[in-house]
Amino acid sequence: MRGGRLVVAGVIVGGLVWGMRTAPRPRPLYDLKPPTPVLAELGTVHDPRDCGTVTGRVVWEGPAPAIPLLELPVSPLLPSRTESIPNPNTLRLQDSRVVGAVVWLRGVDPARSRAWDHAPVSVEATELEFVTKQGAERVRTGIVRRGEAVGLSARDPASYSIRGRGAAFFTDLLYTPERVTSRTLTDEGVVELSSATGAYWCRSHLLVSDHPYVTRTDERGEFRMEAVPSGTYDLVCWVPNWRIARLERDPELVVHVRMAFGRDVEKRTTIRVAAGGTAETEVKMGERDFP
Repeated sequence: MRGGRLVVAGVIVGGLVWGMRTAPRPRPLYDLKPPTPVLAELGTVHDPRDCGTVTGRVVWEGPAPAIPLLELPVSPLLPSRTESIPNPNTLRLQDSRVVGAVVWLRGVDPARSRAWDHAPVSVEATELEFVTKQGAERVRTGIVRRGEAVGLSARDPASYSIRGRGAAFFTDLLYTPERVTSRTLTDEGVVELSSATGAYWCRSHLLVSDHPYVTRTDERGEFRMEAVPSGTYDLVCWVPNWRIARLERDPELVVHVRMAFGRDVEKRTTIRVAAGGTAETEVKMGERDFP
């Protein structure tokens, strides 16, 4: 009888000890990796004599699309308070030209590239929008060198956040006004920035690149890239989609808390750059391209 009690007590103690063991190492949903440093070989064998120029324009075919304002509650806690908010991905047209389209080259050897010449990027969260700046210039899409950091901050003493998806995966909470948080971007591509704390309509974008041959179309829908190494490249033109694919509601408050836009539009064409020459191209897009 006594021996049976000792066995039971031993099992209980063993179970308690087993329960207090060190937990296994957690397995993250996404791979954790250290930031990739800025590539040291950028511009190491750049030869201005073996370079040309790329120019072009982005043309809109057809009538300008009607993009209404967003009539949205600005807080899940106050669904009756609404604001007329511009669609953050509104297409900008000027005389049938696309303004603010992002254009870049694929296939450039970083060692033959010129030095990086884009200003640092910062993103500020406000109550109704994200304010993205390239240096002192306000832009809709910031151009960031891979391996370098973007400054994230909030303007007001409220709970803000900036979430990155696409070529990056992160969420930074911004509780202290004007305190800058640095976020290093380690992968090339487009990063969509959105809010994870209520302002579900907010959007901005970043283009992360290994080389500086990235630009935005100007107020005439034109672009220009200087000192491009001779060679054959893919020229890519990217514009975000303004069409709303879906709205998701909070199951308890029954108000919208998430917004998803349709697939962004990316047009590609092949260009040949000759030393001392100018490669000119025209990119065409229309409403049919935006699903």
